[in-house]
Amino acid sequence: MLLQCLGRKPPLQLHSLAAWSALYTRGFATNHIGTSSASPSKLDEIMKVDALIDKTPEEVQDIWTNYHDVLEKTDQRAGTVLHRSNWTNFEPTANSAPNFVLPVTKGPGKSLNMLLQCQLPFVLFTQLEDYKQMKEYAPPAMIVTHYTELIKSHDLILARADILQPHMLTKPEASSLLRTFHLMYSDPGRFIHVHRFNHDPDNFRWEEMVAELGAERLKD
Repeated sequence: MLLQCLGRKPPLQLHSLAAWSALYTRGFATNHIGTSSASPSKLDEIMKVDALIDKTPEEVQDIWTNYHDVLEKTDQRAGTVLHRSNWTNFEPTANSAPNFVLPVTKGPGKSLNMLLQCQLPFVLFTQLEDYKQMKEYAPPAMIVTHYTELIKSHDLILARADILQPHMLTKPEASSLLRTFHLMYSDPGRFIHVHRFNHDPDNFRWEEMVAELGAERLKD
């Protein structure tokens, strides 16, 4: 039923990379998709990369996560760090299976389904209902940017999620979505759901995937 709602045949109509990546330089209209804007696409536009050269990987990770968890003045950004080993698994899977849907728990018995579209280093998250109505013109709720500038020197990839529709996603929900998304694409056992969604939709089982996610969250 989920795939029928998405219109899996023909393939999903993706947001134009040229169209929405251009928004990084001019910002998003606040009356269109919220009060936040997407982050710069280059790490040195966010922080002094040269100052990190002498830092250990652990120190860089602490700086990035502490900034987003403690020092960030807005509730509309979340940050995380991937290690090279995770990225080695994540990058090819994101390129080979760019689309997926993940649920966001909004309370007892309530959830919001988010369609994600990978166009690395960016990942776009759009409310499924919005996509069904507006296709590629649906406004994104969140954009994740992956910064690979430190992969050679520190074996790290820094990731930042910008919440573009804060009325739809809270910062804790965005952080949880970010963790789940990376887990689904970097863990071979979980990626099978993503692969089926993209390449074998007849065997994709939404209820099975959601049940596994629920069991995993109970462990946290």
